[in-house]
Amino acid sequence: MYALVEDGSITKIINNPRSMIIADVQYPAKIFQLWSSSELNAIGIYEVITDTSNLKDEKWYFNTNESYA
Repeated sequence: MYALVEDGSITKIINNPRSMIIADVQYPAKIFQLWSSSELNAIGIYEVITDTSNLKDEKWYFNTNESYA
């Protein structure tokens, strides 16, 4: 999963790689496979890393309220 960050805030969550227009430039879906993390970061796309260390037992609790930073 990736996030598009514009002006310091997350504007879009990208669950599946797809072609995108960023700053009037069309990028193909292949950038998610071919580009390095630093190249993606340069155009405002960051990988979302899920931290599951604080989740409770799903048998007894609903784990909700995800937040992104």
